[in-house]
Amino acid sequence: MIFLPVDDLRDHDIVLQLDRTSEAMPEKNWVPAYYFSICLPDGTKIGSCDLRIGHSSRLYYGGNIGYGIDAAYRGHHYAMKACRLLFRLARKHDLDYVLITCDPANTASSRTCELAGGELLETACIPAWHDMAVEGKREVMVYRFDLTRAEESRPGIRGKHLDRREWFTDAERQFSCIRYEDSCFRGGIGCLTFTDMHRPMTVDTAEGRLCIADRGIDWLELVPEGGHFVLTAMFREGELFQQYIDMTLQNVVPANGAALFQDLILDVVILGDGSPRVMDRDELEDALRRGWITQEEYALALKTAEDVIGFYRAHGAQIAMKLREYRSMMKSSMREGSAWGF
Repeated sequence: MIFLPVDDLRDHDIVLQLDRTSEAMPEKNWVPAYYFSICLPDGTKIGSCDLRIGHSSRLYYGGNIGYGIDAAYRGHHYAMKACRLLFRLARKHDLDYVLITCDPANTASSRTCELAGGELLETACIPAWHDMAVEGKREVMVYRFDLTRAEESRPGIRGKHLDRREWFTDAERQFSCIRYEDSCFRGGIGCLTFTDMHRPMTVDTAEGRLCIADRGIDWLELVPEGGHFVLTAMFREGELFQQYIDMTLQNVVPANGAALFQDLILDVVILGDGSPRVMDRDELEDALRRGWITQEEYALALKTAEDVIGFYRAHGAQIAMKLREYRSMMKSSMREGSAWGF
């Protein structure tokens, strides 16, 4: 197995620092694994966690994820936050689900599993052949975490998929995606081509109503790994006519490129003349007032939008050129039969 980069395993509160990896040992029924220190942003170590890649009868009782928080740092949901970061890495390895198990008497660990979104499958008796039984353990609570969904949504934070399955239920479209890396970009690239729509989608702009989704329109989508935005470039008959950038709380890019992301409300639109416009600032302010987003998430959205605008002002022409290049690449792959039909 190829171990993947882990530089993006961080949020506002913790950072997972890779300590080591271990290869599979089939003779012992061990799968490949990552081992991390859980650290505060200033580098202070507060615990550890690990992720085991794969599924087996042994792992059903031992789980894919293990964690521990030092006593002085408990009570801040750091274990739950570490699990959610590990889910991101598990998705990159194309795991559809992971299991976490805990002792029924460990109420703090079971609460962590509940907070992280786990479904309790059962309290299982550990078989005599398992090394946990040899250690004297008798039962474990088995929690399952579905990784096929976008990250859990909450008010103000909406989980979305690169193929936009949440939208356009009345539209026929083709979709193709890849995980891609070159000197300018690393992440997921998707191309969505509308082949038929019951009703075209239009939006208000400074120049009047603009149709952004209809037969023959392509959406090229870029989800940078570890970034906090998603770029959608819209093409009509091969001509780039609008760029729309969603600010995001996090991006998850698995090996097949079918990215997931959490929309952080604020958007930047690049108009036809290349000038940027910030959208939905009032919705961002409202979400902060209501407590739907934190002050840190609010600041992240604003800072990302500022960075995006600055980058476009400096490199707008080069960005447009790369977008045309990526669209040509994706359209070629769709003609070769790798597109998904809806």
